[in-house]
Amino acid sequence: MPGHAAGSAYHWENRGRRRLPAFGRFLKKMHRDRKISNFETYAIDGKIAVDKVLLYENLADELEALVARLGLPGPLELPNAKRQYRKARRPYQEVYSPWERDFIAQVCAREIKEFGYRFE
Repeated sequence: MPGHAAGSAYHWENRGRRRLPAFGRFLKKMHRDRKISNFETYAIDGKIAVDKVLLYENLADELEALVARLGLPGPLELPNAKRQYRKARRPYQEVYSPWERDFIAQVCAREIKEFGYRFE
């Protein structure tokens, strides 16, 4: 969920601030620093080059299946390391402006297409 990840990064980077900087400016900086999309981390020449990509929205279930597939001792527990930094938890679809949605759709087009994401 590219939109959710950008919002999460925004709140993490700005934790503790009383007044947050403009989200659109943050997105542009993240894009310049190549931190919005991580597609190239697991792809070569635009094609996924790993056996499995675990999706954040299904992470617990997918991790459990991977542990079983690899025969690892389990279950593994995922930490809740950043929950305390963001009190209001409105869905990202309600928060982003049309420009921000379009920007993320453009920057994360490969992830959106590959994993069937929709901004709904």
